[in-house]
Amino acid sequence: MPLDPKRVQAIFLEAANYHAPMDRQVMLDRACSDDAELRRRVEALLRAQDQFNDFLNQPFIGPRTWPSLSAAPSNAEDREAGA
Repeated sequence: MPLDPKRVQAIFLEAANYHAPMDRQVMLDRACSDDAELRRRVEALLRAQDQFNDFLNQPFIGPRTWPSLSAAPSNAEDREAGA
């Protein structure tokens, strides 16, 4: 029998509020009971959310800086250097 998306969403949203792994496991045990497919689906969503949050919490390094054209040697500087 296919999973009810609204049930998956409701359990996911509730589980997402539990940050302590043990608390989350107890909640999932209660909510999913013996439905292994439901449990797998909700845990996959929770892992995806955790990965997304980890990505968003990484520091922003800033835009890549490119050397300016003024920093490149001119042809006159090349001739003076003997290049």
